[in-house]
Amino acid sequence: MNKKQKTIKDMTEEAVKSFDSYEAQGTKKWGWESAAKDLPYQVGSIAKIMQQLTKERWAEGKSKKQLKAELSDELADVIACTLFIAAKLEIDVNNAWQNMLDSDKRKISKRVKK
Repeated sequence: MNKKQKTIKDMTEEAVKSFDSYEAQGTKKWGWESAAKDLPYQVGSIAKIMQQLTKERWAEGKSKKQLKAELSDELADVIACTLFIAAKLEIDVNNAWQNMLDSDKRKISKRVKK
């Protein structure tokens, strides 16, 4: 199956639509603050799965394939939270990405011994 690759804009719109629907399940409407509070939980879930993959934690009987599927879901949750926060704060993710790359390039060039 050949699916069209989604753009950051597509994923952002989908994340906002998804998070904006949370209120229908009986929770408070999520703003960027709620997503920011949820982000450490998601990162913690990633850390746990990584430890299970490296046998530092009990894997609860899950196979490597199952753990990788869970890790994939948690990584997507982090991306969704991040895109939702950026959208609600009107941060241009494409510009932020380029700024990060430029910053990394400057740092690396200063640190690399010639």
